Amino acid sequence: MEITTFIIARRDKALLVGDYSLYRQQLARRLLVVRKKLNYSSKGRKYTPKAPITAEDIAGHHEFAHLLLLSAERAWAFAMHMKSTHAADTSAKGITGSTKSHVVSRLRKATIYASHLVKLLQELDKDGALTQPLLEARAYQQSLQGALSFEKGDWEKCLQSYAETRLLYTALAQSRGPKQDEVFKDLLSNTIDPRIRYAAYQMKLPRTMSIEAIVQHYVPRDDNSFVEEVLRLHPQLLQESGTAGRKNVAGDLADVPRKITWRSRTVNLEDATTAQALASVAAAETRLRSFLAANQASNRRAKAAAYDDVLLPSQDAVDATKTAIDELTAEGVPQGDPRMQALQITRTAVNYNLVEWRAGRNRVLCGDQDGAKFEGEPIKQSKKPRADGKPREEQEESNGRKLTRLKERVVLYDSTLQSVDSVKDFPGVAADQAFMRELDGKKAYFSSLRCLAIARSHMLHGNKRNALALLSRALDLSSQTVSSSSSDEPAAEGVPKLDIRPAETDFLKDLLGRSVLQHRALVELENLTSAKSQNSFKPPSLIQRLDEYPPDGVDLTNLVTYPPKLQPVPVKPIFLDVAWNYIDYPGRPKKGASTAADGNIGEAESKQEPKKEAKKEKTQPKPQPTTTTTTKQMSIKRLLPPLLLLARRPPPTRAALPSLHRRPLPVPKPHTLIRLSSSTTPHNHTFTSISSLSAHPSPTRLLIDVREPSEIGSTGRIPSAVAMPLTSNPDAVYLDPDTFHERFGFRKPGLRAGAKMGEKGDEEGEEVGPHVAGHGGADVGVEGGGGGGGGGLLGGEGEGEVEEVVFYCKAGVRSRAAAQMAMGEGGWKGVRVGQWGGGWVEWEKMGGKVER
Repeated sequence: MEITTFIIARRDKALLVGDYSLYRQQLARRLLVVRKKLNYSSKGRKYTPKAPITAEDIAGHHEFAHLLLLSAERAWAFAMHMKSTHAADTSAKGITGSTKSHVVSRLRKATIYASHLVKLLQELDKDGALTQPLLEARAYQQSLQGALSFEKGDWEKCLQSYAETRLLYTALAQSRGPKQDEVFKDLLSNTIDPRIRYAAYQMKLPRTMSIEAIVQHYVPRDDNSFVEEVLRLHPQLLQESGTAGRKNVAGDLADVPRKITWRSRTVNLEDATTAQALASVAAAETRLRSFLAANQASNRRAKAAAYDDVLLPSQDAVDATKTAIDELTAEGVPQGDPRMQALQITRTAVNYNLVEWRAGRNRVLCGDQDGAKFEGEPIKQSKKPRADGKPREEQEESNGRKLTRLKERVVLYDSTLQSVDSVKDFPGVAADQAFMRELDGKKAYFSSLRCLAIARSHMLHGNKRNALALLSRALDLSSQTVSSSSSDEPAAEGVPKLDIRPAETDFLKDLLGRSVLQHRALVELENLTSAKSQNSFKPPSLIQRLDEYPPDGVDLTNLVTYPPKLQPVPVKPIFLDVAWNYIDYPGRPKKGASTAADGNIGEAESKQEPKKEAKKEKTQPKPQPTTTTTTKQMSIKRLLPPLLLLARRPPPTRAALPSLHRRPLPVPKPHTLIRLSSSTTPHNHTFTSISSLSAHPSPTRLLIDVREPSEIGSTGRIPSAVAMPLTSNPDAVYLDPDTFHERFGFRKPGLRAGAKMGEKGDEEGEEVGPHVAGHGGADVGVEGGGGGGGGGLLGGEGEGEVEEVVFYCKAGVRSRAAAQMAMGEGGWKGVRVGQWGGGWVEWEKMGGKVER
């Protein structure tokens, strides 16, 4: 019964494509399947207690043990899901309150399930021997107990639980074969060891204290049969091997170095913590060299994992040196002090040592010859035989997996290049010209490898030209590594670091030279085969080929403007064109005729009318009755709203003008002219006046909303207001009273129902031509239509019912346009026109009442 494999396999499979919530859902579904399979479901109500699982059940069927493991894992996954959900909490206390209690309760429940499984397995082993399932179950139970103590903040118990867990998993890894211990090693390095480190940090233990020393000091030995039996079978587990010196009870190194050498300078180690960290680095380096020598056939990930034992104490040495420098700086020690100078040299040495180990780890992960060799990895074949009995054929690695491996190598090369660049910022490095040239050579070496990996990815995509360009660049870079390939101290055999041997640069140059020749031939063949098609093919624009490398220069014959620019188009109001050219003003002479004298327009036109009509009968067809005009009657085709604009179009002809509108205006009576008001500025209202008008509505004062129905439906309107949508009805102010009332539901201001049009006023008017003039800024009229009241196109008998009209919209644009049209061409005579610029925005902001 493989308990650890059962747990780890399910975790990895679920967390690879999802999170802890998905893992919990999968466990719940699996629990339901197992319970049905074992007929272990509660009958009756949901919360009816189930019969406890016994040792006989597990002996009869191992699925009962899986039932306990799945229940424990489900509780653990629930706790981890809640913890990850609240991981964004940046407060100092972290997760607190009911959430913290809920996480602890789920972990406690998982621990209870695991403890029950350990108890049942102990009952099965009547002779008291520690079998492998029992050890795995105990290690799993202690890991859950450590997680529980971790969340509760009980760091000492947490260290004790994780120390026992590490001891048991280490014993299990040694008792199994080298191919089967990877599961336990991954579990230790990814889960157990980081928890031990964090708990030791919370207990303020020195960082140079190794994991083995912590386990040796905190593993519980009193009344613990598991630890006693494991130590009896494997007494060497608590003995840390490969140390550079003797250790005390706390696990610190007793023999530590006293001096450190950087290039040609040797200084004393001024900080004891740094010296202890360097001793740990030396011990870890010895163990790493022994491991690599004994496991040359191991995969590259296992070798790279062995570097972690060296990187951790190296980072401790860097941190300790920086802390010592900061302390001296805070004390006011100058930079020229011998202690400060020694610490600066130590800082450069330990930082460069850390960079070397990081680069070595990346080189191991890249593969043979630092990734210069790129061979396909074998694909795992299914162990199950085929149904037809034939052997399974070996499958070739897909391009997708190859691209993924190349991408990983590029990331590793980038990391190494960044580390090499960081060395130049260390104290004293910039002044060492020989060392700077050596760093440039190493940077050129890894840059060449990076270009080689990218070129291979282009080859997988079929871009031979791009691959050739990158390979040529890689070959140029590799030639720059000759002068820096040798260092003062040759690299240790079997332990790759940052030093580059001449054999490695020679291999890379030879490989790149052959690859360049091969790809040149491939590109030449591709050019020969596509020569005919290229002659008849017009290349796309340059903006579409920016991702391609131009082998023969850039083609500038097919350029386009990018990004496109918007050019303004001049326009003119159609209303001015219509008003000047297509309206027959009474008294305006025809082309070629002189203007009649003032006051005699009607008589002059009446005398000339018979002659003109005779000429028209001979030269022109008889006009339609609806379009015939006389000398005393003006023919108004249509006054279009001034909001319409005409862009780059010739003015319409007289015959085409009536088709620009759908409904003609009524023809006024003779001696009638359009009244143009001299005042074109409407009265501006405020929120206070509009509130008063809304609160005290009057038949003589009208509040008009010119917004669209959709706007009014979504926001509402001011109480007592009526709607006259201006955008969808641009001819609203020009409609006749009946059409206006039919369309908007209220009477048109300035004209009462049944009023007569065109009645004479009290004063005589003047002639009106294209250039309209008046007396003293008064309204302009003709006979019977002067500045007095009454007459006019939109006038009527007596006063109108509405004395004042106020327009409003959303923000004042449409209301201002409606007011100007009503005061001008609309001709709402006898009505005081106003508008509110604040509109609905200000009304809503000031908290005005809303009517739906």
